[in-house]
Amino acid sequence: MFPPQICRPRRAVASDIKLARRWWCLPPLFGAVVLGLSPSPVWATDVPGPIAAPAQTVTLPQMVALALAHNTDLRSSGQDVVSARGALVQAGVLPNPGLFVGTLTRGISPLQGPVPSQFGLTWTLPIGGKRAAGMAAADATLSASKATSAAVRQQLQLNIATGFVNLLLAQALLSFARSDQEAFGKTLNLNELRYKDGKIAYGDVLKLRVQALATDDAVRQAQQNVVGGRADLAQLAGEGALAEDFAVAGSLEGTPKPPAVTPESLFKAALQKRNDYLALASQEESARHALSQARRQPIPDIGILVDYNHSGGQPDSYDFSLSIPIPIFDRNNGNIQQAEAALAKAGIAREALRNQLRDSAIKAVAEWNASSAQAAAYGQGIEGARESLEISRRLYEAGRGSLLDFVGAEISFRQVATAYRSALARNALASYSLRFVGGEEIE
Repeated sequence: MFPPQICRPRRAVASDIKLARRWWCLPPLFGAVVLGLSPSPVWATDVPGPIAAPAQTVTLPQMVALALAHNTDLRSSGQDVVSARGALVQAGVLPNPGLFVGTLTRGISPLQGPVPSQFGLTWTLPIGGKRAAGMAAADATLSASKATSAAVRQQLQLNIATGFVNLLLAQALLSFARSDQEAFGKTLNLNELRYKDGKIAYGDVLKLRVQALATDDAVRQAQQNVVGGRADLAQLAGEGALAEDFAVAGSLEGTPKPPAVTPESLFKAALQKRNDYLALASQEESARHALSQARRQPIPDIGILVDYNHSGGQPDSYDFSLSIPIPIFDRNNGNIQQAEAALAKAGIAREALRNQLRDSAIKAVAEWNASSAQAAAYGQGIEGARESLEISRRLYEAGRGSLLDFVGAEISFRQVATAYRSALARNALASYSLRFVGGEEIE
């Protein structure tokens, strides 16, 4: 499982930048020992170990934990954080010096051997704030990578909650369909005997047989939905984490009710907590520093040369020189234009997501209110539909009611019961959507 810094966005702390500034003066292995770091962090290439036994029955918190530990998308986003951290370290590295050895004015006739007579060092000293701007851009990119990884985590939690509720609904509908199939099967068998005794007409038996086919079809459809729901959750949890015939444990009635919110309060919470929005803000900051770096690029760096000369019969000497390129032809104008466009594009992306978040907040609150009202309405109506079915069943079996009334009551009860369970699932999904839009964790 990834360490917390991947899952919770934060701006790069001062130690990150100090590490980047000091890395150039320490050999990699020595720097790792002094700073207490591994040259390659253990969790940078860590993969989840083998699962002892696939889960057979899981709750929502267990399902979320499995997905956070094994989901490939989340693991991939964690590697983006590792890459961005390495880019920050590299941004603070100074250029390497060059060492040269040469021999000068050696005779050809007679031929003199290439005895070294000159030893020197060359180095380019970056000036003009280019290195600092590059480090600032890499710092913002690291913050964006962490926020993006956290956004992937939040999206995964919502997907898990959605799949869990859908499978819970499919299981509930399958259980209800089987119960209805069994109850109606008993009614059909009883009326088959009544038909043989001549108490009812053949047409009534045919109507009951047709209705029995409908209950059988409801079971088959529910079974198919369960298989599909299992496949969706298994894909999110990771290969081998769940048994093939696993089931989810929970209740549609147990959905936690979120605190009262308005679209405006939810929108403000989203701007502060939604990691995808924070990631775009960091990307815009990174683009701004990249533009600063591009504008500073024409400032020439200083080339330094120091050498020592030794020639036989001549006094030893040394040379020292400074050089700078003159930015006459290449002033980095093309790269500056690209950086300006990248900054403008980052701002547009953040503005677009801001508009999307406002729209999502309005729709999420409306969906919660509508689904809550729907669930309450069907919750009151299901008991009446069940009582109507029992009355129609008893009247028909006693010979005082019509078959049409009984079949109609049975169809109505099935529809109301299915709609009630679907309304509960819709209300649960609306609750999780509210939490997701507001940037809250789903556990």
